[in-house]
Amino acid sequence: MTRSEQGRGSTYRFHHDKQVNKQVDKQVDGAFSRPLPLRSSIARFYITRWTQGQGVLLGDIFKKRSRPGRFRLIAQVLFLFAFTGLFIFYAFWLDSVEERTEDGPARPTAVESVTPHLGYIELAHAVRVGAIDIHTPALAFLILLLLLSIVIKKGFCSHVCPLGTLSEGLWWLGRKITKGRDLRLPAFIDLPLRLAKYALLVFFLVKVAGLTAETLHLLAYSPAVKLSDLRMWYFLTDGPDWLYYALGGLVLVSVFVPRFICRYLCPYGALLGVFSMLSPVKIHRDSSRCALGCKDCDRVCPAWIKLDKVEVVVSDECHLCLRCLDVCPVPGALEVRLGKNKRLPGWVVPAAVVGALLLGIGVMYLSGGLRSDITRDEYLARIGEIHYPLYSLDLGAPHTPDTPTAYDRRMLTPLRAFESKPRKVLELLPTESLELGAAAASLGLEEGATPSP
Repeated sequence: MTRSEQGRGSTYRFHHDKQVNKQVDKQVDGAFSRPLPLRSSIARFYITRWTQGQGVLLGDIFKKRSRPGRFRLIAQVLFLFAFTGLFIFYAFWLDSVEERTEDGPARPTAVESVTPHLGYIELAHAVRVGAIDIHTPALAFLILLLLLSIVIKKGFCSHVCPLGTLSEGLWWLGRKITKGRDLRLPAFIDLPLRLAKYALLVFFLVKVAGLTAETLHLLAYSPAVKLSDLRMWYFLTDGPDWLYYALGGLVLVSVFVPRFICRYLCPYGALLGVFSMLSPVKIHRDSSRCALGCKDCDRVCPAWIKLDKVEVVVSDECHLCLRCLDVCPVPGALEVRLGKNKRLPGWVVPAAVVGALLLGIGVMYLSGGLRSDITRDEYLARIGEIHYPLYSLDLGAPHTPDTPTAYDRRMLTPLRAFESKPRKVLELLPTESLELGAAAASLGLEEGATPSP
């Protein structure tokens, strides 16, 4: 028995032609020290699967096989254009605000899809205080993407997120430069770096959850949170010099380390990854079908998952990019399944991600989830002081204005807790009865009156 037959299992046999067998034996002996294309060609054109007494030449099957990753690429390009258009529209809106134009384009609230921290603050405020009205779009997008992760794993990261798409583009460029080789960090470096995004996530979640109801109320209605998207925009477009050096370094590293930012620095991806482990949609491997232990799937996986060693991929790093399905040389060796037995065609994943996201956005639009209570007048009044410390986000007691305006009335409205109730109930008190409400009461506004600057 040849080395190729001994080392790779009895479920495979080679072509009946003896001359072909001799040629394959010579190639297989050194195949695993050779580049990826040669091993793939051996697996595709010379191995025959023995099933129910019939030999099937895999080369004939692979000429017709589909590549589900192509559908994902289409989704990535479409959403990249969509986000580009969104940011351009946001820039036009901001330009009109800076020029103090009374009648200008409306603020595109969909931009809050990239501010999940505001969604979590809104969620905590809704649970503790019972009010949802400042960053409703951010909360709606946060809930939508968490539900999407439970259903289709980290489909947002691999199909929709513009940062993930750009990171993958840089990785593609790096593979062109290095001729298909990746810079894979050793485990003793990789693991601590991966824990960094979880540390950031846990710190933020615990910090906000640990705030008192009064402090959380101040934070939710503070200028720093209400105009957080403006502050972030100016920080990225007119930030300190070190920021651009850091971004340049991240771009350079991302060329050689696949999805470096996503893997090590993105706490949003960490949160979605935790929820994605609950998803019934996973990649399954049939060990009886793996050809020659080629490990093609391992080599193309940007998450560095050892697919040849697992039967079901449950890793929080898997975002269903489908690259492993694209390169697998044996039909049925790797499959996307719903549960344990329901097989799904590869194209179903990008179709489901796009369909679920569009459906969710449609529901948000019809239900008013894309509306925000921050008016254009407030942006016009505050845009000139956006660089003041008042607008610096601090996950504690926020900065309060020295001279309150009508826009600060809800922030300065105090709360009282009734401990006698089964659940702590918070209720607004008359503003003139407490010292904290004195500033708001001095504005001379009655309950229900329309504020003006």
